Amino acid sequence: MSTELVVKDVRRGLPSASALERYFACPGSFLLSKNVAPEEIPESEDAKMGQRVHAAREAGDVTNMDMDEADLVAQMVLDEEAIFHRWCDDYQITDAEVFQERREWLMDNHRRLCSAQIDLYALSRGKRMALVLDRKSGRKGVQPPTRNWQLKGSLVILASLYSLVGGRVAIIQPFARRQVPCDYGPDDIYAENGAWNQLQILLTRISNPKAQRVTGPQCEHCPAKAICPEAQALTKAVEMMKGMSWSTLKPEIKLELWERCRIVQDIIDQVNHIIRNDVRAGLIPGLAMSKDTHPRLIESATKLASAFSVIFPGEDLREVFDNMTKASVGSLEEYVRTRNGWTKAATTEWVNHNLGEIITTTTREGHVVREKK
Repeated sequence: MSTELVVKDVRRGLPSASALERYFACPGSFLLSKNVAPEEIPESEDAKMGQRVHAAREAGDVTNMDMDEADLVAQMVLDEEAIFHRWCDDYQITDAEVFQERREWLMDNHRRLCSAQIDLYALSRGKRMALVLDRKSGRKGVQPPTRNWQLKGSLVILASLYSLVGGRVAIIQPFARRQVPCDYGPDDIYAENGAWNQLQILLTRISNPKAQRVTGPQCEHCPAKAICPEAQALTKAVEMMKGMSWSTLKPEIKLELWERCRIVQDIIDQVNHIIRNDVRAGLIPGLAMSKDTHPRLIESATKLASAFSVIFPGEDLREVFDNMTKASVGSLEEYVRTRNGWTKAATTEWVNHNLGEIITTTTREGHVVREKK
């Protein structure tokens, strides 16, 4: 019989640095989230891509990735190396040890308090300093290193393990605007109002069953939003719109409604995810899954052209065929790039120059976002 222990929750039900931003904004979300089963939390395509990118970066292997994701990993490597070497130069570090994808723990008298899954950190035991890097694969902006609690919390945990006197934290996010790294000295970590004490106070606060729950942008990433009474109450703001004249509302009220509607939509999405799982398991009498559909696809444009030439001999089918089949620019660029070994930028330039006459440009309407302050 195997003696291997399978750990379902690597966080052991304890706070994680990746959620510290949410805990600061909504202390009550930690305990409430414990009532949500993992299968009740929908996983976005962006999250799945992030997992692939992290795994490929850790393994140093992009063999099975599409070219865009492989490009992302390659750029991450370049950015990480640049920040690492700059850190070593700035502090004359020659003994750096590098660790990837390690979960480290904040301990108190042999008791685990909080953990951080750190994408990459470098440690100088001689200088008692660390470099902490957090990889982001998306395009959406995140808190800058100067006030990013995922990074700050990770550094505090490393400080507790290695008696650090300082460190540098940085975000690696090739698809977003580059953010300036942030350095932390002894006072930033250990002073009375330093990061260590702030984290200790937060961990005490979120363990209180009466901790306040607060709605806001943090709800987007909260696994408990579908069962949160405060979040559910926001639906009343939408109900209030019934019979109301939009034109009479003040701009600040419209902005507030927009914020609330985003949270309500997130709640709806999670509830629908849970309901689909229950219906598949036959747990909700009166509901059933619709039958699977099987759309037909033409997999070979050349075979289609050959078949048409036989079915309609002597007929000029170029215009008809053009209307039926549309080639993907992405697939075209991937083929050209693979064949020639070019960079993505060089490939796009070549395609635009040589095939511009047969490529049309469309417009994809933007979506509403919060203005950056």
